[in-house]
Amino acid sequence: MTKIAFLLAFGCLGAFFVFVRGGPRVTQETGTPVEIRAFVHQTFIHGVPYEEASRYDSRAVPVLLGMLNDRKEEVYWTNIVATLGIIGDERAFVPLTEFLSSGEGKLSHSEYIAKSSVPMALGYLVNRSRYEKGLQYLIESLEPAVWEPRAVKWVSPYHEASEDRDVQLSIMAILGLALSGQPSAREALIRLQQPAATETAKRFQARVSDVVSLALRDHEIIAKEGLAAYYRRNPIVKGVPPKTSEQERKVTPPYETEPAGLITGAGKPPEIHFGLREAPPVPKPAMEKPYLPPRPANAKPAPLPKPSLPGPPPIKEPLSPKEM
Repeated sequence: MTKIAFLLAFGCLGAFFVFVRGGPRVTQETGTPVEIRAFVHQTFIHGVPYEEASRYDSRAVPVLLGMLNDRKEEVYWTNIVATLGIIGDERAFVPLTEFLSSGEGKLSHSEYIAKSSVPMALGYLVNRSRYEKGLQYLIESLEPAVWEPRAVKWVSPYHEASEDRDVQLSIMAILGLALSGQPSAREALIRLQQPAATETAKRFQARVSDVVSLALRDHEIIAKEGLAAYYRRNPIVKGVPPKTSEQERKVTPPYETEPAGLITGAGKPPEIHFGLREAPPVPKPAMEKPYLPPRPANAKPAPLPKPSLPGPPPIKEPLSPKEM
């Protein structure tokens, strides 16, 4: 698995965690259209905060689904998708899967991130609701070939081929299964580590092997402690973490000494996402000089440029007696 492909595995992670401080607090009684709109309209550094979004209930679902169908809300679609998943209402399953499959042509950056976020949002939904159809959808999504019969026709702005897009969506389903914390999700992930029967399956397993290993590690924590405790036990690390002794490293579980390695966001969320958070920067030329076409080998040398300021007057030799 290449480094770029491995980083792409965390494309949407920035869409689910750590929020900008100072936003409106959410209480158990909130859920009005104004309140839920204000929540998803916030600018999040790394994405929607799990604990804050989980305080909304099913009353917010109709408003969020309406916003998901509103093109004017496109810049907030990723927040909307994540919040719908975290709320965990089964009514969001069909609209979310239809949203993922809908559309044609090359997507914008915002729309691509939102659609690719759906498998992880379904992981949150299944974790909270134990919705069997959602879980089965994620398990079937582990096969990249499934996206064609699901009529996914849109083009990724960051993948050259539809096969790469399909692999990326399946990788997001792996992360969704980790978030679900369900026993059958773990069994499906383990099957990805068993010998593959076809060459296509072998290539896919090679590309996702690292992601599967980390997903299984996170799944174990989430299954035992739940998502809320999973995030609380790994607060955001600011500055340089303190060094631990060799003895402490031997007795401390890996997920406590390596918070940044947790793929589903506990600890410091990785500064990576689907493809790129912004369009790739245009490379600067090596030398900031105007472009000149190549000159033929037998061409005359170019004339020297005239000075921009006049120089001193030319020196004249004195006239001879005959010229006087």
